[in-house]
Amino acid sequence: NIIKQQLNSIEQIKLKYYGDEKENRLFREKLIEEVKQFYNEKNQNNYFDINFLKLILEKLEKKNEILSFNSLAALQNTWSIYINLKKIKDLCLKKGLDKFSEQMQNMEFESNKIMNMLVDNNKVNFFRDGQRLNDITQEIEKITFLTEYYRLKNLSKQINNNENLRAAVLLYETEEILIKTSTKFDEKVKAQVEKNFSKLSQLLNTEITKEERMMIVKVIGLSVGHWYKCPNGHIYCIGECGGAMQRAKCPECKADIGGQNHTVASGNQLASEMDGATRPAWPTAFNYND
Repeated sequence: NIIKQQLNSIEQIKLKYYGDEKENRLFREKLIEEVKQFYNEKNQNNYFDINFLKLILEKLEKKNEILSFNSLAALQNTWSIYINLKKIKDLCLKKGLDKFSEQMQNMEFESNKIMNMLVDNNKVNFFRDGQRLNDITQEIEKITFLTEYYRLKNLSKQINNNENLRAAVLLYETEEILIKTSTKFDEKVKAQVEKNFSKLSQLLNTEITKEERMMIVKVIGLSVGHWYKCPNGHIYCIGECGGAMQRAKCPECKADIGGQNHTVASGNQLASEMDGATRPAWPTAFNYND
């Protein structure tokens, strides 16, 4: 009986880390479909784009390679980073930036720095680490704010009123943060830039839409709200709907992980550092009722 219990425990842990076979197959097929659809819709003539799409499809379609739920989630993170960077470029053109201008070149330079992190030695990188993902998310947000800075700066050149001096000061302060310093783009810095943008929008008589203020960066994709940590801080992932249906032992410290009836075991917490989630994927995981 003891051996049987130990084997069951191992299988439960494997399910948490590797996911359900059917779920993984559907996850994989959906991701392949997304990549192919993007490839067919966009006329790719850039070497990096063509190579990246080829590499990620090769990884996903490799028949003799089994990809766990965690590996698929990490690969989707990489794909989401790529897609968001492409969206930022489209946003720049939508805001009227000339593709040959110095501003656009700056945007391309910042985007390419992140793009180059997606591939290493002709292999697609898997973004599993929470801090690494968080750092990249901050950089993408910074680039997004830079597009809005350029829009407001260009608009200020077309308007002459008594507030031009105040606008110039705010633009200078924002430029110092976004371009001239290597300040980490954390919540405090982001709040300051948003405050400057709000003041500038009033001075320049323009509205900043939700899209312009911040394009939503969904880097984590499906894995949002699926990451938890045991009472001792060791991180694990619950697949499927994100609700705990089986108890297991943490492979690191043997503490209880998982749970039952979509409720996480006592002492376990949401690992927000992995994906920025504020709530679990399954709403009753911590007995939330709303």
